Amino acid sequence: MSQGSNTNINIEETLNSGLMDVIPHQVWTAKPDGSLDYFNEQWYKYSHWTYDESKGQGWAGAIHPEDLPALVILWTHSLKTFEPYRVNARILKHDHTYRWHVIHALPVKDNNGNLLRWVGTNTDIHEEKLLEERLNNVAKELTISHYEEKQAKEKAFDLNSELLATKQLLESLNNDLEIKVTERTVELLQAQSGIKRVKDKLERFFMQAPAGICVLDGPELVFELVNPLYQQLLPGRDLMNKPILEALPEIREQDIYQILKQVQESGQPFEGKEIHVPLTNHINNNLEDRYFNFIYHPRRDDNGIVDGVLAFVFEVTAQVKTKKELESLYQELATSNEELQTAHEELRTTIEELEETNQQLITINNDLDNFIYTASHDLKAPISNIEGLVTALQENLNQNEKDDTSNMLLGFIETSVDRFKKTIEDLTDISRIQKASEQEMNVVIVHEIIDEVLLDLSTSVRKSNALINIDVDHCDSIFTSRKNIRSIIYNLLSNSIKYSHPERRPEITIECGHEDNFQTITVKDNGLGIDMSKKNKLFAMFGRLHNHVEGTGVGLYMVKKIVENAGGKIEVESEIDKGSAFKVYFRKES
Repeated sequence: MSQGSNTNINIEETLNSGLMDVIPHQVWTAKPDGSLDYFNEQWYKYSHWTYDESKGQGWAGAIHPEDLPALVILWTHSLKTFEPYRVNARILKHDHTYRWHVIHALPVKDNNGNLLRWVGTNTDIHEEKLLEERLNNVAKELTISHYEEKQAKEKAFDLNSELLATKQLLESLNNDLEIKVTERTVELLQAQSGIKRVKDKLERFFMQAPAGICVLDGPELVFELVNPLYQQLLPGRDLMNKPILEALPEIREQDIYQILKQVQESGQPFEGKEIHVPLTNHINNNLEDRYFNFIYHPRRDDNGIVDGVLAFVFEVTAQVKTKKELESLYQELATSNEELQTAHEELRTTIEELEETNQQLITINNDLDNFIYTASHDLKAPISNIEGLVTALQENLNQNEKDDTSNMLLGFIETSVDRFKKTIEDLTDISRIQKASEQEMNVVIVHEIIDEVLLDLSTSVRKSNALINIDVDHCDSIFTSRKNIRSIIYNLLSNSIKYSHPERRPEITIECGHEDNFQTITVKDNGLGIDMSKKNKLFAMFGRLHNHVEGTGVGLYMVKKIVENAGGKIEVESEIDKGSAFKVYFRKES
C-alpha cells in the first residue's frame, strides 16, 4: 500500500470518528477533481439537504446566482494550481434565505506532493458582512451630513452679508428693511434648526449603530464620542474626554496606535481585518489576545483639514481562534499520517511473520497426515495376524470341548479386534478429510445420495422400525464432493438410528433449504437427545456422550471437519429425551 493511500485511510477514519461534527463550522472534503464527497453535521443542519443532493457538484445549487461565477473561477484555479482557496459567497439556508459565508479550503498532499483531497470550511460571516455594509453607509451619511452642515454655514454667512447691506439702506428703506430682516431672521433660525436636527440624527445613529463607534478628536485623539457597543468592547474603562493613550496605555507600542496616527496625519482611510490587539483584562489585569475588524476614517473641518478620526470596530476573536484551531487540527492530521505509516510498516512485518508461521503449520500438518496414514496402514498387518490366530484358536477349541469362559473370552477378543479395525478405518478417514480440498467437486443429486445411504443402512432401519421422512424436492442438488456429502448423511442418519429412544418408534426427517449464501441439509430425530452443556465434546475426536452403544466417537468429528474444509458449518439443537436436529451448511458456488 502506498503512503498516499495510508493518508487517505487516516483522513477517512478521522472524518468518520465524529470529531468534525463538534466543530461549529460547516466542514467538507472534495476529491482532487473538485467533486465534494463529505459534509459534517453542521452542513446538514444549515441546509437541510441530503448527502445525494450535496455531493459532487450538487453544492453549487446552494450558492447565490450572483456569487457563483466568481466562485467557480477561483475554485477552478485552485484545482489546477493546488493553491489554498478562499472566497466570500452567499449560501442558501433551509429557510430559503441566503447568508454570507467565507469559504476556505486547503489541499491535503502526501509526502510526494501528490494531491489526495481538499478539506474546506464554510464560516458564517453574515452579521459581519451586514455590519460592514452598514458602516459603509454610515460613512456615506457622515459625509453627506458634513456637506449639509457646511452648506448651512455658507448660507448663514450669506444671510449675514445681506443683513449688513440691509442696514446701510436702513434710513431710506426702514419699513422694507424691517420686513426683510424679519424674513431673513426666520430663514436663519430655520437653517440653524436644520443643522441641529442633522446633528441630533447623527448622534442617535452613533448611539444605536450595531457596531462599536467612537470619535477621536484632535492631535491627542481624545474620545469625544463613544457609543454603547464600543464601550462594551472595553468594560471597566473610563473613555469619554480622555486621550486614547491615557484610556488604553497598553497600545502605545502596538501597530494599532501607529495606524491611527497615520490616518490622522495622511487623511487616508484604513480598513483592517483580524488585527491582533492585546488588551488588559479589567478584572485580573492580564493581557489577553483579542482580534478586531475596523475602519478608521479621517474627520475634516470646514477647511478640509483633518481634525479627528472616526472608528468603526467589531470584535472577531472567536472566529480567529476557531480558524487557528482548524489549522492546528490540520497539523495533527499530518502527524497522524506519519504515525499511520509507521503502524503500516509494523503490520507488514507481522504479516510476513504470520506467513512464515503458517508455512510451518502446513508442513507439520502434512507430517501428521503422513503419520496417520502410515500408522493405520502398518497396523492392519498385525491386526490381520491376530484375527487369523483367533480364528485358528477357535477352530482348535471347536475340536475339543469348550467351556463358557472360553467362549466369553473369545467373544471379547473378536469384539476388541473389530473395534480396533474400526478405529484404524476412522484414522484413515480422518487423514482423508484433512485433504478435503483435493476432492473433486460436482453437482450432486441429494435424493440419490440419500437412497444410497438408506440402502446401506437398510438392516438397521428394518431392525429399529424407523420412520424416514424425506423432503428435499425443492433443493435437490448441491455443488460439493460426492464422497463427502455421502459420508455426512451416512453418519447423521446412522447416529439418529443408533441413539433412538427405547420407549418410542424412531422418526427421522431429512429436509433441505436456503439461507443467505448457503444451502442446508437438516437431519432431525426424536431420539435420546444431547446435553447441550457438553456441546464442545460432541464434535471432538473420540468424544462420546452415550456409552451404552458401540462407537469410536469419530463420526461427528469427521462430519465437522468435512463441512468446515469446504467453507461451510454445522449447527446442532437438542433437548434431552426429546431429540436432536443437525443442520449442515454448504456454501453456494457458481
